[in-house]
Amino acid sequence: MHKPVIHTQPDEKIVAYFSTRNLYDVLPAAYNSLLAYNPDVHVYCFIEDDKLPYKTPKQVTCVNVSDQTYFDPNGPCFNTRYTYMILLKAALTRIFPDAQKALILDVDTIVCDDLTPLWEWDLSLGYYAAVIEPEGSRLRGVTYANFGIVMLNLERLRNKGKADEIINDLNTHKYSYPEQDAFNKICGNRFDPLPPDYNVTNFGFDITGTPSRTIVKHFAGYKDWSDVGIVKYWLNHTTPPPRYVVYAADHRVQDMMLLSAKSLLAHTLVDKIFLLVDNDEIGKHLPPVFQCINVSKQTIFPPDCPNIMHWYGYMTTLRAALTKILPPEVERVLWLDPDTVVVDDISDLWNYEMDGKYFAAVEEVRNHNHTQKPYFNAGVMLMNLKKFEEDGMTDELIHAINTTHYEHLEQDALNFLCYLHIARLPSCYSDSYVSKPCEHPRIKHFLAQAKRDFAPAAEPYDLPWNELKGVKEYGQGYRKQSR
Repeated sequence: MHKPVIHTQPDEKIVAYFSTRNLYDVLPAAYNSLLAYNPDVHVYCFIEDDKLPYKTPKQVTCVNVSDQTYFDPNGPCFNTRYTYMILLKAALTRIFPDAQKALILDVDTIVCDDLTPLWEWDLSLGYYAAVIEPEGSRLRGVTYANFGIVMLNLERLRNKGKADEIINDLNTHKYSYPEQDAFNKICGNRFDPLPPDYNVTNFGFDITGTPSRTIVKHFAGYKDWSDVGIVKYWLNHTTPPPRYVVYAADHRVQDMMLLSAKSLLAHTLVDKIFLLVDNDEIGKHLPPVFQCINVSKQTIFPPDCPNIMHWYGYMTTLRAALTKILPPEVERVLWLDPDTVVVDDISDLWNYEMDGKYFAAVEEVRNHNHTQKPYFNAGVMLMNLKKFEEDGMTDELIHAINTTHYEHLEQDALNFLCYLHIARLPSCYSDSYVSKPCEHPRIKHFLAQAKRDFAPAAEPYDLPWNELKGVKEYGQGYRKQSR
C-alpha cells in the first residue's frame, strides 16, 4: 500500500486523523467526541498498522500508511518532530481522488459541538477554511492559518494543481511546521478564515484569538493534554448516553438551585438540565442547556395529598413522577436536590451500571430513624425512567403517595416500593452527615442540619454565567441530540 487510494461516495463526510503509535491511547478521545456530535461522518484514521489495538466504532476506518511513498524518508521534512503522518495532510487529494472536501482534525482535539456548519461552508473560491493565528500572522507579516482543524477543498486543490505543488515543496524545502507552512505559503492568498470558536487553544499558549464559545478544543502546545478531564471522559465513552439532569425548586430556593447547577456545569459535561419551577421568568436569561418546566399547576399530587406539607412544598415529591413530566425521550436522568454542590467531575455516573434497577442512590448509614435497611437518600438519584414506565412503577408511587402518609414523604415511598431494586452509589456522590464518610467527595449534599454550610460551599459559583469557569464551555456548547 505505497500510495493508498480510497474511493468515496459523493455525499460522504470525510474526517481524517493522523496518528503514530505513541498517540493510539488517546486517539479514541478525539473521534469519540466527534461522533457524539456528528454521528453521520466517516472517520479515517491514518496509522502505522492495519488496525488499532482496540475495538473502534462502525464509522471509523483505519488505513495503514507506514510504507507510504508520497514523501521521501530522506526529505527535509520527514524526520522533524512533525512526523511523516502530518505530512500526509497534503496528500489527501490523491488518497481521496473522488472527494470534494475533507475535514482534518489533529489527534489533540476534542469536539464540543456540532460541526455541520463546516460541511455547509462555501469554499467555491477558497482552497481551505481554517482559523487564523494572530501571533503567527504578526511574526510572518502575512495572514497565517493554523492547520490543527482545517476543511480542505480537495476538488479545487486537485484541479488547480496546488496539491501537487505542495507535495513537491515539502519534498524539497525544510519548514518548522511542515504542511502548515507549505499550505500557507502556496495557498495563503486564497483561504477562508474560520471563527476562532473552531480552534480554541488556550492551553499552554493562545494561538487563535478570542473565541465566543468552544466548538473544537485544541490542546496545541499543552504537553499534559492527555490528562485533562474532558479527554479522559471521552476515552471512557465510545457511545455515551444522553446526559440529562433534573432539579426542582419553588421560588424560595431557586437561587440555591441555580448555584447548584453552576457547580455542576463547572465540573461536568451535560446535555440538558431540566428545571421544574413554579414560574415562567427564571428561564429567560439562562444558557440554552436549561429547559424550564412550570409545574405550578400540576395535578399529579393534589394540595391535600398526605405527603405534601405546606412548609416543604410539592417540588421534591415530583421526583416520584418524572415519567409524567419530562419528555418521553428522557429514559435516564440524574436527580439533584437544590442543596447539592458538585465539587468534582461526575462523568462516570452517565455510564453507571444500573443492572435493571429503578434507581441508584447513596445509602444512609448514620441515620437511625429508618426501620428499613438498607435505606437510600433520594437527594441524588440516577433514575432509570424507562424501567419505571415499563413496570408501571410511577403509577404505583403516585397512588401510594396520594393515599398513604409516610414519615419521610416520597423518599419513603421510593424506598419501600422499589425495595430490592435499588443500586448502591458510592457515598462520594452524596457526601452528607448521613452517608458513609468518603475521602474525596464529588457531590456534597447539605441536608437539613447542614443547610447553613451550603452558602460557603457554593460561594465560588456565585458569579454571572459568562464569568464562571467551565460554564461557558460546557453550558453553552452542549451536545445536540442528533442520534
